[in-house]
Amino acid sequence: MKNANFNLDPYIQEFGIKVKDDMAEVTGRVLPAPILQYGGRNRAIATPNQGVWDMRGKQFYNGIEIKVWAIACFAPQKQCREEVLK
Repeated sequence: MKNANFNLDPYIQEFGIKVKDDMAEVTGRVLPAPILQYGGRNRAIATPNQGVWDMRGKQFYNGIEIKVWAIACFAPQKQCREEVLK
């Protein structure tokens, strides 16, 4: 943030906005993984293992279309290239 020098930007100055050099610190938490129910003859629940649901050979119980989704990558730009995320 310090290297970006946002406070020297003429548009920021024109609107009277101030940008702090330090990032805001917030308390985070790891949410429990959602339970996935899949169907077919033997309806069962999938539990993730190391952040992954193994759904190979399984049929979803009640699938839906995902209309809006996003990816948040907080890694350095060299490690999180846009073309890889696409």
